[in-house]
Amino acid sequence: MKRLYGLLLMLIMCFVVSGCFSGNGTMTIGENGSVDYEFIFVGDKDVFGNEVEKQGEMLREKLNSSAKVEPYKNGNMSGYKMTAHYPSIVEYARNLTSEYNKDWQVKRVKGWFFDAYSFDFPFRYEQHFKHIDPRLEGLTQAMVATGEMEIKFNLPYAADSSNADNVTNNNKTLTWDLAEAFSVGADKDIQVKFKIWHKSHVIITAIVIGVLILISIILGIMSFTLDGSGRIAAAIFSVLLFFGALALGGISLYMISSTPNFNDNTIITKATQKKDEKASKTNAKSAEPPPVTPAPSTGGTSKTSGPLNGMDLSLGNITIGDTTEKVRSVMGSPGRIVTENGQAHWKYNDIDVIVYENRVSEIISSTSAASTPRGFHEGSRISDVWQTYGNNYRHEKYGNLDLYEYPITSNDGVPCLLRFAVRQGENTVNYVSMRKL
Repeated sequence: MKRLYGLLLMLIMCFVVSGCFSGNGTMTIGENGSVDYEFIFVGDKDVFGNEVEKQGEMLREKLNSSAKVEPYKNGNMSGYKMTAHYPSIVEYARNLTSEYNKDWQVKRVKGWFFDAYSFDFPFRYEQHFKHIDPRLEGLTQAMVATGEMEIKFNLPYAADSSNADNVTNNNKTLTWDLAEAFSVGADKDIQVKFKIWHKSHVIITAIVIGVLILISIILGIMSFTLDGSGRIAAAIFSVLLFFGALALGGISLYMISSTPNFNDNTIITKATQKKDEKASKTNAKSAEPPPVTPAPSTGGTSKTSGPLNGMDLSLGNITIGDTTEKVRSVMGSPGRIVTENGQAHWKYNDIDVIVYENRVSEIISSTSAASTPRGFHEGSRISDVWQTYGNNYRHEKYGNLDLYEYPITSNDGVPCLLRFAVRQGENTVNYVSMRKL
């Protein structure tokens, strides 16, 4: 309890001292593919004391020898700066094995003119804030909203594509704002694709094409000064070399303009490769389809009867209007949290829980194991749904789905819809969802 009060006091002080912490990471990639990474994390000493510096000392003990951690101060802000240098992107990718970056993925497609890279770095809210007391989660997110948490990439050439929040320097400087996502308990994915050009190969190819064209021109001129077979031979070689230069130029243009094919075989991240190998073995064992049997309710809730009411807005043990604290106490920590359409989606094995202002605003089934209190789930016959829930539904078509929606008022008096989606041409439920209007 004493620790809780201490954390609460620290969070309150953060509201008074706007911007009480800052965490900024910068990755600079050189033209030769080298990687220099710098991460600076500082906090206001009046709020955090020496806690941030202690975190830097703990981090120094855990990191490998390629990284350097040292104290860092900026006015009244103090903390640590971590720097690391890698001679190549491949070497950098092989070092992504810590708790916080083991799910990061780097892919490479090698080529004559360039090597293409794809970075996919998910920043998980749970990993960075899992030690926060659940009772302080809302305040913690508000504190994050007042701070600064950014990741910046400095590329040697313009990025081919990215999901960066801010792009400058002709698409070579990319910035992502983590605070915006973390302040609502969501994840943030950093995705970027770019090329490292082999300038020497470009120059060599250009020289070869130029030499072929030059020799072709010389032979063409010589063909006018020679007689007989010499003239014919010079003309033939001139034409062949000219078309050879055109062919080489066309092939080069195709290689430069073609889109790299990133797939699982191009992954160079050591930790991800091990994870994918393990997953492929698991999937092979479970390739045989399971027998079709009625799925039990995930929540163990007894079936409800009578008129539709707020309890019908439940899937498993979660009900519309539940607090995030209750969701965590019942379901545990979600597998991941992502932001979709500005809302935080808590991903569990059988359901997606959409959270707005720290309360459940929508629930969507993802497997047949998630059942309503009346025992219906993915795979249930829609005719049985009608028989149980009645005919007071709204029918709409959306793409290849028929949506049957029942208006229900939640326990806290908010109008909601209970939806059973059925794929057109079928008679079983494709998914179940419920949401606030």
